[in-house]
Amino acid sequence: MAKDYSIIDGVLTFSEGRTEIKNNEFYNKKLTKAIIPEGVTKIGYWGFGGCKDLEEVVFPSTLVSISDEAFALCCNLKVVVFTDGCPKLKEASILSFPAQSPWMMQLRESRDPVSFGSLLFFCGKGASSVAVPNGIKTICAGAFAESGVVDVKLPDSLETIGKSAFSNCKELKEICLPEKLKTIEKAAFFNCDKLERVHIPVNLKSIDEDAFARWLPDKSWQAINVNVLEGLIPAMLNGCKLDNKTLLWLLENEWNNETSIENVAVVYLTQRGKAVLNTAELLLWRYKELSAAAMNELREKYQLKPAVEKKIEEYFGKA
Repeated sequence: MAKDYSIIDGVLTFSEGRTEIKNNEFYNKKLTKAIIPEGVTKIGYWGFGGCKDLEEVVFPSTLVSISDEAFALCCNLKVVVFTDGCPKLKEASILSFPAQSPWMMQLRESRDPVSFGSLLFFCGKGASSVAVPNGIKTICAGAFAESGVVDVKLPDSLETIGKSAFSNCKELKEICLPEKLKTIEKAAFFNCDKLERVHIPVNLKSIDEDAFARWLPDKSWQAINVNVLEGLIPAMLNGCKLDNKTLLWLLENEWNNETSIENVAVVYLTQRGKAVLNTAELLLWRYKELSAAAMNELREKYQLKPAVEKKIEEYFGKA
């Protein structure tokens, strides 16, 4: 099968019709420059991985996705061109590019946010206050990771906070999440030691594993601090899902503390809004298999009906 590309003097060019750079497609090729043509929408995992001589890459305006580690080990990358700002780009992250490349190091030294399409990543270590531009819908993976930000203003347009976006931001104390936010991905605020207040919007759909987890000074593990997350209970009432790992941790730790039970109690409502249950009890029922006597006690206490029990089982999933 004839190739639709050519490499001349280290410069990669393509003929018309190309729509994707496949996983590992140009792994370890002797390239100095890659001109990716209009029409390409995706660059796959390790698509250019190992191209240690690659110094320049030109992305087309049609690009939608750059996979993690797409340019892994491209440590001499100096110039990256986003044609017309790559307005369709919806999936990319700092993890796509090697941190030690000249291009990334220059961005970090600039201490400025870099945005393209509906994404944003932050390349500075020293800036303490950042305002994310309005119109940004996604803060991509690793965006502010390990930076020194203390204050971050997020736009009303924001819908997704990517994995590890604010992980290890040791000085971050407070953040107000916009009302249109739908998803907080894995480890988004992992190990943010000083985080004291997070406003959780009522329409949030999901909080993924380890999104707010951290190691405490005594080296114990805290999956989530419910006292920091203002609005978590109303969001859960409105259908926001926590991963099972976090729910189990809450059951085994926070919810065993009788003094905080009232602060972390979550109600489960039927369509008519009449049944009220404590989430700790629901989780005990779901994961610890209450005895028949204990289950009957719950039924009597909350006047549970079969339809309500069915809804609870559907909400937490079957064992």
